[in-house]
Amino acid sequence: DLKILLAHDPNQWDKDVTIKTDIDITLSGHTHGMQAGILTKAFKWSPAQYFYPHWNGLYKEGEKEGLWIENDSHSVTYKGNYLNGKKDGKWISSYETYSDDSKKIEVPCSEGNYLDGKKNGHWIYYGYKGMKESEGKYIDGLKEGNWISYYNNEKDEEGSYLHNEKDGLWKSYVNGLLRSEAFYKNGKLNGEYTWYNYKTGKVLTKSKYV
Repeated sequence: DLKILLAHDPNQWDKDVTIKTDIDITLSGHTHGMQAGILTKAFKWSPAQYFYPHWNGLYKEGEKEGLWIENDSHSVTYKGNYLNGKKDGKWISSYETYSDDSKKIEVPCSEGNYLDGKKNGHWIYYGYKGMKESEGKYIDGLKEGNWISYYNNEKDEEGSYLHNEKDGLWKSYVNGLLRSEAFYKNGKLNGEYTWYNYKTGKVLTKSKYV
């Protein structure tokens, strides 16, 4: 049989329910009048979060579980799922602002996947007015392989990472035209560094780092 407990104080769950009973589900409706707050499509806040560890959302044996909406100190909202207390699957972040015609809009900040609490797979980051700022791949929370950064929706820089450090050939661009080529090792310049006249493609300077 499924046993459900209605509890006034969510703190009872850790203090009494999980260690002293065989209750399957505990539902807590409010936290002593402190559930007043702000809730929008992209923002969730309540003073209760500073006093109650389980102030909102779904938990499984003390760990966050299922869909969550979280906010940081810069009013950026993060949406995604937890599995056994760790971020899992697709997560997106965004913030609310106003368009030129004074309409409230949601602007993306980032999107990508987590596996076992670490960033994995393809991630995209957005900058000013939601324009793409950078994209690339993570493996176990570290940048790996090819990454591209953008400026005003045009390619700005491109190169490879190895264990979160720049490695190998990196190129920079101006208005989509090649500006420089440099080699990195362990995140530091190592090897030839070439600057070009991006308009003509001619070499301006060459140097070497060791």
